[in-house]
Amino acid sequence: MNLADRIIALQHIFPFSRLRETELSALAEVCLPRQFEPGELVVDSGRTVKRLLILLDGEFLQDNKKLPHRILGIQSLLFDSVESSSIVAGAAGARCLGLEKGQFFRTIYELPEIAQGIVALQAHREVRS
Repeated sequence: MNLADRIIALQHIFPFSRLRETELSALAEVCLPRQFEPGELVVDSGRTVKRLLILLDGEFLQDNKKLPHRILGIQSLLFDSVESSSIVAGAAGARCLGLEKGQFFRTIYELPEIAQGIVALQAHREVRS
């Protein structure tokens, strides 16, 4: 996946869709493509997610249920929270962009739009729970 593909993918995912092209480009440069095979373990029960995972295609499953959100790891990165049960890639696998913890914090520090979007995502998830 080249830089242009990563930029285009991020443009379609909230909160990254709020960024200007130069900001998207800078973010896309530090996001690393990651492919999980069908059924592959993404994070084990009782563990934290070590990087932000932005789902592009496929799905994540927890307790055999599809996770409704496309961004995984916010709780772990912000609060060191652990997953209550394992998360695996769905039947078609999962194609993602990964953002390492240090880059995640740098991004939310430098781009307030991302920080605001993450707060909105978390609030929405908590209301749905």
